[in-house]
Amino acid sequence: MKVALLHDYLNQYGGAERVLAELLKIFPRASVHTLLHDPERVGNDLAERVFLRRGRASLLDFAWIRSHHRLFIPLMPSVAERMPLATDLDLLVSDSAGFAKGIGARAIARLGRKPFHVLYCHTPLRYAWEARSYFANRFFTGVFAPAFNFLREWDLAMAQRPNVILANSNFIAGKIQNYYRREAVTLYPPYDPERFYFDSTATRGDYFLAAGRLLAYKRFDLVLRAFELLPFPLVIAGAGPELGALRKLAYKNSRVSFAVSPTDNELRGLYAGARGLIFPNVEDFGLIPVEAHACGTPVLAFAGGGALETVIPELNGLFFKEQTAKSLAQAVRDLALIDFSAKEIARTANRFTPERFRAEFTARLPRDLRSN
Repeated sequence: MKVALLHDYLNQYGGAERVLAELLKIFPRASVHTLLHDPERVGNDLAERVFLRRGRASLLDFAWIRSHHRLFIPLMPSVAERMPLATDLDLLVSDSAGFAKGIGARAIARLGRKPFHVLYCHTPLRYAWEARSYFANRFFTGVFAPAFNFLREWDLAMAQRPNVILANSNFIAGKIQNYYRREAVTLYPPYDPERFYFDSTATRGDYFLAAGRLLAYKRFDLVLRAFELLPFPLVIAGAGPELGALRKLAYKNSRVSFAVSPTDNELRGLYAGARGLIFPNVEDFGLIPVEAHACGTPVLAFAGGGALETVIPELNGLFFKEQTAKSLAQAVRDLALIDFSAKEIARTANRFTPERFRAEFTARLPRDLRSN
Protein backbone atom coordinates (compact mmCIF):
# COMPACT_ATOMS: atom_id res chain seq x y z
CA MET A 1 0.00 0.00 0.00
CA LYS A 2 1.35 3.43 -0.98
CA VAL A 3 0.66 6.15 1.57
CA ALA A 4 1.41 9.89 1.64
CA LEU A 5 1.34 11.85 4.90
CA LEU A 6 0.55 15.56 4.49
CA HIS A 7 1.62 17.97 7.24
CA ASP A 8 1.23 21.77 7.41
CA TYR A 9 4.81 22.70 8.23
CA LEU A 10 7.60 21.32 10.34
CA ASN A 11 9.27 24.37 11.87
CA GLN A 12 8.67 23.35 15.50
CA TYR A 13 8.05 20.20 17.53
CA GLY A 14 4.65 20.33 19.19
CA GLY A 15 1.45 18.34 19.50
CA ALA A 16 0.86 18.10 15.74
CA GLU A 17 4.37 16.79 15.19
CA ARG A 18 3.83 14.15 17.87
CA VAL A 19 0.77 13.03 15.91
CA LEU A 20 2.88 12.83 12.75
CA ALA A 21 5.43 10.68 14.59
CA GLU A 22 2.65 8.25 15.56
CA LEU A 23 1.32 8.19 11.99
CA LEU A 24 4.80 7.21 10.85
CA LYS A 25 4.65 4.24 13.20
CA ILE A 26 1.40 3.15 11.56
CA PHE A 27 2.75 3.81 8.04
CA PRO A 28 6.55 3.42 8.30
CA ARG A 29 7.09 3.49 4.50
CA ALA A 30 4.91 6.54 3.83
CA SER A 31 6.22 9.62 2.05
CA VAL A 32 5.86 12.91 3.93
CA HIS A 33 4.96 16.23 2.30
CA THR A 34 4.99 19.63 3.99
CA LEU A 35 5.16 23.30 3.11
CA LEU A 36 8.15 24.10 5.35
CA HIS A 37 10.85 21.96 6.93
CA ASP A 38 13.37 23.05 9.57
CA PRO A 39 15.16 19.88 10.81
CA GLU A 40 16.88 21.72 13.65
CA ARG A 41 13.56 22.73 15.18
CA VAL A 42 11.63 19.47 14.84
CA GLY A 43 14.20 17.32 16.64
CA ASN A 44 16.64 14.80 15.26
CA ASP A 45 14.41 11.76 15.72
CA LEU A 46 11.63 13.08 13.50
CA ALA A 47 13.98 14.76 11.02
CA GLU A 48 16.00 11.60 10.48
CA ARG A 49 12.96 9.34 10.18
CA VAL A 50 11.21 11.59 7.70
CA PHE A 51 13.16 14.09 5.73
CA LEU A 52 16.66 12.75 5.39
CA ARG A 53 15.20 9.75 3.54
CA ARG A 54 11.98 10.57 1.77
CA GLY A 55 10.45 13.93 2.57
CA ARG A 56 9.34 16.69 0.25
CA ALA A 57 8.81 20.33 1.10
CA SER A 58 7.27 23.10 -1.00
CA LEU A 59 8.74 25.88 -3.10
CA LEU A 60 8.41 28.18 -0.07
CA ASP A 61 10.91 26.14 1.94
CA PHE A 62 13.69 28.68 2.53
CA ALA A 63 15.34 29.52 5.83
CA TRP A 64 14.03 33.09 6.10
CA ILE A 65 10.47 32.04 5.20
CA ARG A 66 10.53 29.28 7.82
CA SER A 67 11.09 31.94 10.49
CA HIS A 68 8.54 34.39 9.03
CA HIS A 69 6.01 32.02 7.53
CA ARG A 70 2.95 34.05 8.56
CA LEU A 71 3.94 36.71 6.01
CA PHE A 72 3.43 34.13 3.26
CA ILE A 73 0.03 32.83 4.32
CA PRO A 74 -1.75 34.27 1.24
CA LEU A 75 0.55 32.20 -1.03
CA MET A 76 0.19 28.92 0.82
CA PRO A 77 -3.12 27.70 -0.68
CA SER A 78 -1.79 27.92 -4.23
CA VAL A 79 1.61 26.46 -3.30
CA ALA A 80 -0.01 23.57 -1.41
CA GLU A 81 -2.36 22.71 -4.29
CA ARG A 82 0.52 22.66 -6.80
CA MET A 83 2.80 20.36 -4.80
CA PRO A 84 3.44 17.07 -6.63
CA LEU A 85 2.16 13.72 -5.40
CA ALA A 86 2.68 10.21 -6.75
CA THR A 87 0.00 9.01 -9.16
CA ASP A 88 -0.34 5.52 -7.64
CA LEU A 89 -1.24 6.37 -4.03
CA ASP A 90 -3.72 4.24 -2.12
CA LEU A 91 -4.09 6.47 0.95
CA LEU A 92 -3.66 10.14 1.84
CA VAL A 93 -3.49 11.14 5.50
CA SER A 94 -3.48 14.88 6.16
CA ASP A 95 -2.51 15.91 9.69
CA SER A 96 -3.61 19.51 9.58
CA ALA A 97 -4.55 22.73 11.30
CA GLY A 98 -4.35 24.61 8.04
CA PHE A 99 -3.00 23.96 4.57
CA ALA A 100 -1.95 20.29 4.50
CA LYS A 101 -5.37 19.00 3.46
CA GLY A 102 -4.89 20.91 0.18
CA ILE A 103 -1.43 19.55 -0.63
CA GLY A 104 -1.41 17.97 -4.07
CA ALA A 105 -5.04 18.84 -4.76
CA ARG A 106 -4.42 19.57 -8.43
CA ALA A 107 -2.43 16.38 -8.98
CA ILE A 108 -5.13 14.29 -7.30
CA ALA A 109 -7.88 15.99 -9.33
CA ARG A 110 -6.27 14.70 -12.54
CA LEU A 111 -6.32 11.07 -11.41
CA GLY A 112 -9.04 8.72 -12.52
CA ARG A 113 -8.77 6.65 -9.33
CA LYS A 114 -8.46 8.89 -6.30
CA PRO A 115 -6.78 7.63 -3.10
CA PHE A 116 -8.81 7.32 0.09
CA HIS A 117 -8.21 10.48 2.14
CA VAL A 118 -8.31 10.77 5.95
CA LEU A 119 -8.05 14.22 7.52
CA TYR A 120 -6.88 14.38 11.13
CA CYS A 121 -8.02 17.90 12.00
CA HIS A 122 -6.36 19.78 14.86
CA THR A 123 -8.55 22.80 14.08
CA PRO A 124 -10.14 24.50 11.08
CA LEU A 125 -7.77 27.13 9.71
CA ARG A 126 -7.68 29.85 12.38
CA TYR A 127 -6.53 32.57 9.99
CA ALA A 128 -9.68 31.96 7.97
CA TRP A 129 -12.39 31.47 10.58
CA GLU A 130 -11.12 33.17 13.76
CA ALA A 131 -8.82 35.94 12.57
CA ARG A 132 -10.13 38.50 15.07
CA SER A 133 -9.42 36.26 18.05
CA TYR A 134 -6.09 34.96 16.70
CA PHE A 135 -4.66 38.35 15.72
CA ALA A 136 -4.86 40.99 18.44
CA ASN A 137 -4.52 43.92 15.99
CA ARG A 138 -8.03 44.85 14.78
CA PHE A 139 -6.63 47.28 12.20
CA PHE A 140 -4.63 44.43 10.67
CA THR A 141 -7.64 42.12 10.45
CA GLY A 142 -9.74 44.89 8.97
CA VAL A 143 -7.25 45.83 6.25
CA PHE A 144 -6.68 42.20 5.26
CA ALA A 145 -10.34 41.13 5.51
CA PRO A 146 -10.48 40.20 1.77
CA ALA A 147 -7.50 37.85 2.24
CA PHE A 148 -9.14 36.18 5.22
CA ASN A 149 -12.36 35.78 3.19
CA PHE A 150 -10.37 34.07 0.42
CA LEU A 151 -8.72 31.75 2.95
CA ARG A 152 -12.14 30.86 4.38
CA GLU A 153 -13.51 29.90 0.97
CA TRP A 154 -10.40 27.88 0.15
CA ASP A 155 -10.39 26.10 3.50
CA LEU A 156 -14.05 25.16 3.12
CA ALA A 157 -13.43 23.77 -0.36
CA MET A 158 -10.40 21.72 0.73
CA ALA A 159 -12.33 20.34 3.71
CA GLN A 160 -14.66 18.60 1.26
CA ARG A 161 -11.78 16.51 -0.19
CA PRO A 162 -11.33 13.93 2.61
CA ASN A 163 -13.46 10.80 2.78
CA VAL A 164 -13.23 10.79 6.58
CA ILE A 165 -12.51 13.58 9.08
CA LEU A 166 -11.14 12.81 12.54
CA ALA A 167 -11.16 15.62 15.11
CA ASN A 168 -8.71 15.91 17.97
CA SER A 169 -11.53 16.74 20.43
CA ASN A 170 -15.29 17.05 20.66
CA PHE A 171 -14.73 20.80 20.76
CA ILE A 172 -13.08 20.71 17.32
CA ALA A 173 -15.67 18.25 16.00
CA GLY A 174 -18.24 20.95 16.77
CA LYS A 175 -16.24 23.54 14.83
CA ILE A 176 -15.96 21.15 11.88
CA GLN A 177 -19.73 20.77 11.86
CA ASN A 178 -20.20 24.53 12.12
CA TYR A 179 -17.59 25.69 9.60
CA TYR A 180 -17.27 22.77 7.16
CA ARG A 181 -20.80 21.37 7.54
CA ARG A 182 -19.35 17.87 7.91
CA GLU A 183 -19.47 15.19 10.58
CA ALA A 184 -16.25 14.25 12.35
CA VAL A 185 -15.29 11.44 14.71
CA THR A 186 -13.24 12.43 17.78
CA LEU A 187 -9.86 10.74 18.17
CA TYR A 188 -7.79 12.24 20.98
CA PRO A 189 -4.10 12.85 20.19
CA PRO A 190 -1.44 11.01 22.18
CA TYR A 191 1.04 12.36 24.68
CA ASP A 192 4.54 10.87 24.94
CA PRO A 193 4.76 8.54 27.99
CA GLU A 194 8.49 8.08 27.47
CA ARG A 195 9.04 11.79 28.09
CA PHE A 196 6.28 12.53 30.61
CA TYR A 197 5.54 10.04 33.37
CA PHE A 198 4.81 9.74 37.07
CA ASP A 199 7.82 9.54 39.39
CA SER A 200 6.83 8.66 42.94
CA THR A 201 10.19 9.94 44.24
CA ALA A 202 9.72 13.46 42.85
CA THR A 203 9.52 16.24 45.42
CA ARG A 204 6.55 18.56 45.17
CA GLY A 205 7.47 22.24 45.41
CA ASP A 206 5.42 25.26 46.46
CA TYR A 207 5.19 26.94 43.03
CA PHE A 208 2.51 26.90 40.35
CA LEU A 209 3.37 26.45 36.69
CA ALA A 210 2.09 27.83 33.37
CA ALA A 211 3.63 26.33 30.23
CA GLY A 212 3.42 26.51 26.46
CA ARG A 213 4.26 28.74 23.51
CA LEU A 214 4.26 32.36 24.63
CA LEU A 215 1.55 33.71 22.31
CA ALA A 216 -1.05 36.38 23.07
CA TYR A 217 -4.07 34.07 22.81
CA LYS A 218 -2.55 31.67 25.35
CA ARG A 219 -3.37 34.26 28.08
CA PHE A 220 -0.19 34.11 30.14
CA ASP A 221 -0.90 37.79 30.87
CA LEU A 222 -4.01 36.70 32.76
CA VAL A 223 -1.94 34.30 34.87
CA LEU A 224 0.54 37.04 35.77
CA ARG A 225 -2.23 39.42 36.80
CA ALA A 226 -3.88 36.74 38.94
CA PHE A 227 -0.61 35.98 40.74
CA GLU A 228 -0.24 39.63 41.66
CA LEU A 229 -3.12 38.82 44.05
CA LEU A 230 -1.56 35.62 45.40
CA PRO A 231 1.33 34.73 47.73
CA PHE A 232 2.47 31.71 45.70
CA PRO A 233 5.55 31.50 43.44
CA LEU A 234 4.86 31.16 39.72
CA VAL A 235 7.03 29.66 36.97
CA ILE A 236 6.28 30.36 33.30
CA ALA A 237 7.89 27.81 31.00
CA GLY A 238 8.17 28.28 27.25
CA ALA A 239 9.31 30.61 24.51
CA GLY A 240 7.65 32.81 21.94
CA PRO A 241 7.03 36.36 20.73
CA GLU A 242 5.30 37.44 23.97
CA LEU A 243 8.31 36.70 26.19
CA GLY A 244 9.46 40.33 26.38
CA ALA A 245 5.99 41.69 27.13
CA LEU A 246 5.39 39.05 29.80
CA ARG A 247 8.71 39.77 31.49
CA LYS A 248 7.83 43.44 31.54
CA LEU A 249 4.44 42.65 33.06
CA ALA A 250 6.07 40.46 35.74
CA TYR A 251 8.87 42.94 36.48
CA LYS A 252 7.60 44.01 39.90
CA ASN A 253 6.58 40.53 41.09
CA SER A 254 9.65 38.86 42.61
CA ARG A 255 7.75 35.56 42.97
CA VAL A 256 7.60 35.07 39.17
CA SER A 257 10.38 33.32 37.26
CA PHE A 258 10.76 32.19 33.65
CA ALA A 259 12.09 28.89 32.29
CA VAL A 260 12.80 29.76 28.66
CA SER A 261 12.77 26.91 26.12
CA PRO A 262 12.99 24.05 28.64
CA THR A 263 14.02 20.61 27.42
CA ASP A 264 11.57 17.76 27.86
CA ASN A 265 13.51 16.57 30.91
CA GLU A 266 13.41 20.05 32.42
CA LEU A 267 9.71 20.41 31.65
CA ARG A 268 8.95 17.02 33.22
CA GLY A 269 10.77 18.17 36.35
CA LEU A 270 8.74 21.39 36.39
CA TYR A 271 5.49 19.46 36.01
CA ALA A 272 6.41 17.02 38.75
CA GLY A 273 7.45 19.74 41.20
CA ALA A 274 4.49 22.07 40.72
CA ARG A 275 1.52 22.32 43.05
CA GLY A 276 -0.59 22.76 39.95
CA LEU A 277 -0.52 23.67 36.28
CA ILE A 278 -2.45 26.80 35.24
CA PHE A 279 -4.11 26.47 31.81
CA PRO A 280 -5.95 29.76 31.22
CA ASN A 281 -6.90 29.72 27.53
CA VAL A 282 -9.37 28.00 25.22
CA GLU A 283 -7.37 25.32 23.41
CA ASP A 284 -8.38 22.94 20.63
CA PHE A 285 -7.34 19.96 22.74
CA GLY A 286 -4.30 20.84 24.81
CA LEU A 287 -1.57 18.25 25.36
CA ILE A 288 0.06 20.27 28.14
CA PRO A 289 -2.64 19.39 30.72
CA VAL A 290 -2.32 15.71 29.75
CA GLU A 291 1.46 15.85 30.16
CA ALA A 292 1.03 17.46 33.58
CA HIS A 293 -1.49 14.77 34.56
CA ALA A 294 0.92 12.05 33.43
CA CYS A 295 3.43 13.52 35.89
CA GLY A 296 0.83 13.46 38.69
CA THR A 297 0.13 17.20 38.73
CA PRO A 298 -3.38 18.69 39.00
CA VAL A 299 -4.52 21.21 36.38
CA LEU A 300 -6.47 24.41 36.93
CA ALA A 301 -8.07 25.15 33.55
CA PHE A 302 -10.45 27.67 32.10
CA ALA A 303 -13.81 25.94 31.56
CA GLY A 304 -13.74 25.90 27.78
CA GLY A 305 -12.31 24.11 24.76
CA GLY A 306 -10.49 20.79 24.94
CA ALA A 307 -9.74 21.11 28.67
CA LEU A 308 -13.37 20.14 29.34
CA GLU A 309 -12.46 16.71 27.96
CA THR A 310 -9.25 16.14 29.96
CA VAL A 311 -9.78 17.80 33.36
CA ILE A 312 -12.02 15.92 35.80
CA PRO A 313 -12.94 18.23 38.71
CA GLU A 314 -11.49 17.21 42.08
CA LEU A 315 -9.88 14.08 40.57
CA ASN A 316 -7.16 15.65 38.43
CA GLY A 317 -7.90 19.37 38.67
CA LEU A 318 -10.44 22.18 38.77
CA PHE A 319 -12.01 24.73 36.42
CA PHE A 320 -12.41 28.48 36.68
CA LYS A 321 -15.32 30.03 34.80
CA GLU A 322 -14.35 33.63 34.07
CA GLN A 323 -11.16 34.77 32.35
CA THR A 324 -10.46 37.43 34.95
CA ALA A 325 -7.59 37.76 37.39
CA LYS A 326 -9.99 37.66 40.34
CA SER A 327 -11.71 34.46 39.19
CA LEU A 328 -8.42 32.72 38.47
CA ALA A 329 -6.84 33.82 41.76
CA GLN A 330 -9.76 32.42 43.77
CA ALA A 331 -9.57 29.13 41.85
CA VAL A 332 -5.84 28.87 42.65
CA ARG A 333 -6.66 29.25 46.34
CA ASP A 334 -9.33 26.55 46.02
CA LEU A 335 -6.93 24.18 44.24
CA ALA A 336 -4.29 24.68 46.93
CA LEU A 337 -6.72 23.39 49.58
CA ILE A 338 -7.44 20.05 47.85
CA ASP A 339 -5.38 16.99 48.75
CA PHE A 340 -5.03 15.36 45.31
CA SER A 341 -3.62 11.88 44.79
CA ALA A 342 -0.72 12.23 42.35
CA LYS A 343 -0.95 8.53 41.50
CA GLU A 344 -4.65 8.78 40.64
CA ILE A 345 -4.02 11.90 38.59
CA ALA A 346 -1.36 10.06 36.58
CA ARG A 347 -3.79 7.25 35.79
CA THR A 348 -6.17 9.66 34.07
CA ALA A 349 -3.55 10.18 31.33
CA ASN A 350 -3.98 6.55 30.25
CA ARG A 351 -6.87 7.67 28.01
CA PHE A 352 -4.35 9.35 25.74
CA THR A 353 -1.63 6.77 25.09
CA PRO A 354 0.07 6.31 21.70
CA GLU A 355 -1.09 2.69 21.54
CA ARG A 356 -4.73 3.72 21.86
CA PHE A 357 -4.28 6.42 19.21
CA ARG A 358 -2.74 4.01 16.69
CA ALA A 359 -5.36 1.33 17.29
CA GLU A 360 -8.31 3.73 16.98
CA PHE A 361 -6.86 5.45 13.91
CA THR A 362 -6.38 2.14 12.12
CA ALA A 363 -9.91 1.08 13.02
CA ARG A 364 -11.25 4.11 11.10
CA LEU A 365 -9.67 2.99 7.82
CA PRO A 366 -11.59 0.94 5.25
CA ARG A 367 -11.12 -2.78 5.88
CA ASP A 368 -9.06 -3.34 2.74
CA LEU A 369 -6.53 -0.71 3.86
CA ARG A 370 -6.03 -1.93 7.43
CA SER A 371 -3.89 -4.99 6.75
CA ASN A 372 -1.47 -3.45 4.26
